[in-house]
Amino acid sequence: MYGAFFSAVFAFVFMPVAMQWRSVTVQLVNSVAPVPEAANLDDKWLARRSHLTTFLRLDLSLPKLLAPALGILAPLATSALSLVLPSS
Repeated sequence: MYGAFFSAVFAFVFMPVAMQWRSVTVQLVNSVAPVPEAANLDDKWLARRSHLTTFLRLDLSLPKLLAPALGILAPLATSALSLVLPSS
């Protein structure tokens, strides 16, 4: 039960951070590799933008970003809490 509780708490804490990170990285990609006029689109621009998007992990959805964080943080918080709670 503690694991589910802390997973939910971490999701609520981590989600705004992840969304802000995503917003900043999208702005970074747009400033480093801005979308040119339609006549100027070429393979070099597409490869650079694709490489940046993959490198910054913008190709991952939010649940795929949350899963590793929850998998690591929830059990740690649960074990830390079990140290302080009295056992029966």
